[in-house]
Amino acid sequence: MPGAVFAAHGECNLAGKKIPDERGLLDEVYQEDDYTASWLARFTKRSYEDWWADIANGNILEFGVAEALEWGVIDEVLEGV
Repeated sequence: MPGAVFAAHGECNLAGKKIPDERGLLDEVYQEDDYTASWLARFTKRSYEDWWADIANGNILEFGVAEALEWGVIDEVLEGV
């Protein structure tokens, strides 16, 4: 739908498990942030680093249809019935 709003997030309560940052940017990252950014990068056009920057440490990324199309989150926009 043209007016849809999307949200992406990792570890929102900041109480989850932390793991070593294999990319060497930080000492540790929340495992859920890493998993979520990896999954989103695998199935969209955005990189792990882009997703991670937007969702890490409790951040919630809200975005609209234009971004969802550009980033490959959705394939098309359908009009209402």
